[in-house]
Amino acid sequence: MTRRHKVLLLGSLYLAQGLPYGFFTQALPVLLRDAGYSLKAISATSLLFLPWALKFAVRRPPRHAQVVAVAVAVCGSGGGPGAVAN
Repeated sequence: MTRRHKVLLLGSLYLAQGLPYGFFTQALPVLLRDAGYSLKAISATSLLFLPWALKFAVRRPPRHAQVVAVAVAVCGSGGGPGAVAN
């Protein structure tokens, strides 16, 4: 792998990591406020930051089954800010 490929890969990973954080902290509150959600409901979206805030506490990488189980639980719960009452 050439140096150029390594730099491109590193930049791609950095972008992939930063996009969700930027969306949750900058764009989502604005979109929810435009949609008529209360400030209390919008402030609850700060809980979406917990995985980033607590990732240092994980001792080992999660197993594939755990990742799938969490993804199914989040998607199956009708999750997200829409589940929070106005």
